[in-house]
Amino acid sequence: YAVGRPVITAISDYADKLAGQLLTDSITCIDIDGKSPEQIAEKIRYFSQPTEHQSMCLNAIMRFQSVVNYETEAKEIQHFLENLV
Repeated sequence: YAVGRPVITAISDYADKLAGQLLTDSITCIDIDGKSPEQIAEKIRYFSQPTEHQSMCLNAIMRFQSVVNYETEAKEIQHFLENLV
């Protein structure tokens, strides 16, 4: 997601994980949960169209940037390491 590439996945696999915040079907990813192979293929074909693919890529990177904050994480890790000593 940091480079703006959406994924094809089962969103349910990430429901209780951090990455779950990045996943919204047909916005930032293609969710295969409960879909037939034909339905999945249809969605892949649709989102492979240049305009749709570009839109989903932009959505993916924007979602990543809104969820992930390296500066905050670096400060939290630094604080953690300082308290180890």
